[in-house]
Amino acid sequence: GAVAARGNIALCGFDRINTEACAFTLDGGVSWTVHDFTDLGLGTGPLVSYDRQHFYIIYAALDNNLKLYASHDQGATWTGPTTIVAGNAPQSTIAGPLSYEGGALTSPGTNVAIDGHGRLHVLYIDSSKQIPMYTKSHDHGATWSTPVDVNPRRAGDAHMWPCLSCTREGDLQGGSIVYDS
Repeated sequence: GAVAARGNIALCGFDRINTEACAFTLDGGVSWTVHDFTDLGLGTGPLVSYDRQHFYIIYAALDNNLKLYASHDQGATWTGPTTIVAGNAPQSTIAGPLSYEGGALTSPGTNVAIDGHGRLHVLYIDSSKQIPMYTKSHDHGATWSTPVDVNPRRAGDAHMWPCLSCTREGDLQGGSIVYDS
């Protein structure tokens, strides 16, 4: 699972046997609300992020899409699932350190950041090439930019575990681990 916490607000994402779920508190942990989603996820636990009003749950769906659930009112209602990246399978046939039964998990290779303007930034591992790709949303996850390769010089190497951070102004810093067999 994943946790995002700041002040009295905390948002936790987790998996309930391939169904994504979250729990959140607005009062410093005195009370918690649990919300179950209907779409099927991989079971590795979704990513979570928020900017005090908007909550986001990002996960690898079993239909081979990277998806998002969003709440624009601190968890009172939810929208989604919205496809962030179509055709990005939760597993890849490329061997690597995350190999499992002939494939390698790609869904742990996703990270999200929100800047001070509410823009969502997502860095993920492309399942067909295992390279880090970047996409962003200017409208709280309703639409997404065309993904771009952030490390074209190492396009022949398998990547994993991308990290992404962003300042309030939107300056991004990202990276990933390269697997050299």
